[in-house]
Amino acid sequence: MQVYKQTGFMAAHRLPGHPKCGRLHGHNWRVEVWINGEVDPMTDMVVDFGVISELAKRLDHKCLLDKNDDLRYKLQETDVEVFDGAPTCERLAQWFADELRVRMKGWHFIKVKVWESEDAYACYQVGYKGCWEGE
Repeated sequence: MQVYKQTGFMAAHRLPGHPKCGRLHGHNWRVEVWINGEVDPMTDMVVDFGVISELAKRLDHKCLLDKNDDLRYKLQETDVEVFDGAPTCERLAQWFADELRVRMKGWHFIKVKVWESEDAYACYQVGYKGCWEGE
């Protein structure tokens, strides 16, 4: 079974050392998730779409920072989401996929696109496509 969900969040980030993105700035991030997996007989769902929305909500109106960024200590802990590396579009796509993997059973394939603007995104996928149709 194949499912798709689109969601989004607004968040700030910075990429220390980057000439343009080293300054704190924000994006209206868009997230697209494709999942190929087994329908859970207890819920009759591959995934509860609310799980994907909750992950986006966890990042909404936060400052996304590398765990080594000193700015994290100057902000309230509740306003920051810390990543094991720079909070790039690529890292966010992998983070969404990894978070879904631990919350789901019976999945075969997960693909996540994270858009930071209308014309720029990163795509991360894990698993075996199997009978994947589309995109």
